[in-house]
Amino acid sequence: MITEAVNILAKREDLYNCLIKAEIFKELENNYPIIKLEKLLIDRKNGTWGEDYIEGGIKVKVLRSQDIRHGFVDYGKAEVRYISKVDFEKNQLVDGDILVIKSNGSQDLVGKSQIFYSNEIDKIIPSNFLMRIRADRNLILPDYLDLFLKSPQALKWRVDKQSTTTGLRNLDSEGYVSLDVPLPMLEQQKIIVENYHSFIKGNFSKKTIFNITRLEKFKNLCHATTNISIEFDQQQTYLNLLRQTILQEAVQGKLTKQNTKDEPASELLKRIKAEKQKLIKAGRLKKEKELPLITEDEIPFELPEGWVWCRLKELGFITGGGTPSTNKSEYWNGNIPWITPKDMKADYLNDSEDKVTIEGVNSSSAKLIPANSVLVVGRSGILKRLLPVCINNVECTVNQDLKVLVPHLPEMARYIQLMLQGHQEFILKDLVKYGMTVHSLMYQEFEMQVFPLPPLAEQKSIIAKVHQLQKQQSQLEAQVQQSREYAHQLLQSVLKEAFEEKGKVYELKEEKVSMVAEE
Repeated sequence: MITEAVNILAKREDLYNCLIKAEIFKELENNYPIIKLEKLLIDRKNGTWGEDYIEGGIKVKVLRSQDIRHGFVDYGKAEVRYISKVDFEKNQLVDGDILVIKSNGSQDLVGKSQIFYSNEIDKIIPSNFLMRIRADRNLILPDYLDLFLKSPQALKWRVDKQSTTTGLRNLDSEGYVSLDVPLPMLEQQKIIVENYHSFIKGNFSKKTIFNITRLEKFKNLCHATTNISIEFDQQQTYLNLLRQTILQEAVQGKLTKQNTKDEPASELLKRIKAEKQKLIKAGRLKKEKELPLITEDEIPFELPEGWVWCRLKELGFITGGGTPSTNKSEYWNGNIPWITPKDMKADYLNDSEDKVTIEGVNSSSAKLIPANSVLVVGRSGILKRLLPVCINNVECTVNQDLKVLVPHLPEMARYIQLMLQGHQEFILKDLVKYGMTVHSLMYQEFEMQVFPLPPLAEQKSIIAKVHQLQKQQSQLEAQVQQSREYAHQLLQSVLKEAFEEKGKVYELKEEKVSMVAEE
């Protein structure tokens, strides 16, 4: 159905624009001659990449597929190359040429087109990944052809006419120029382009061949759809804020009542230190220097009664991971989960995408991590907006992009996880070093950071309260998602109706919209 093409196109441009173009060219196909694209061109040619340097050559800018943006050509990032004078004359772009992406890794980009205006830049040519087509202005206006090639009708055809080689998707160029184009007279083409630009601004002239009532219906539909989408996005934003607020309030003791009969956290901290000493005596941990006392300057807020401040490093043994050699097949496809940032998508982990063997672990800096440890993403682009913290339900190992805290008291793992999640905003702001694409935890500062520690009994109450509130939160999110899906179904129903007329159903069949049923 043509609605499928509208949906695809609407992913990168305004839905209303897509509907207007679909309606325009549906009307034109029903009322004007249909001509093959190749009959409307005076030239078509694949571009060239040129050379790094040619003695006596011409210095040019070469446009690549990524320079063909939606609605414009991005000349600023074009590559500077050299070509001969003969090749320049063959490949030089002139006003009104249309550039078509003929090879790309993305299905959505192959066949994407954009008109070129020569007053924007000179000495510029297309690369070998682009095809240039030049309209016969005696038959078709470049602006009209540009509009048609961006319509849902043209889009649906080019998505279906692609092949794949060596990871690239390629446009069937011969098939592309056999595309059916509805062809009004030149003066009408000019009016149609003007009409389109007026329609997308919401201005409906009565001097048009199109059904104004239907176009206004599209406008109202899209306006309502946009408002609904904005409302859903706002609801999801509020729910995300609520989820983070729950965690922040929980680890500050604001969601639970303190019980003076509980063993105070100061005693809990002594037990944690005693467990650490046992590990040192057993040779499982190295003895370290005494940690510095916590100063008043490090304390961000007042704690509830019975709580204490502690450094993260006091709560467990912190370690990293590694990657076994990828050249050794015997190190991979074993039965030990090898956790990387891509696996850190839930509070609890039972498995991983990749697995290693014990030989792989022993041959690298990777280590076996006991179940019920706290895993933290320490290096990833995701640290720009999120701090993934998970607990492994099974023994595993991790790569070098993760940090692991093995609690001295295993029963504290869930609280430590909530504690880190509740301080996500602070950690991302003050304990992450930001690079161009990859961001990293400042490990030394992270390990020495102070965090609030409640009594063990209250930790259990906090965990129960957070579980209760997050369950309610998940129910709200499910309701929002269900409402979003209902709205989407309604939109698809209206779109289907929009491209049906009483007694007639239009469908994109082969290369063009055609009537497939009539009462």
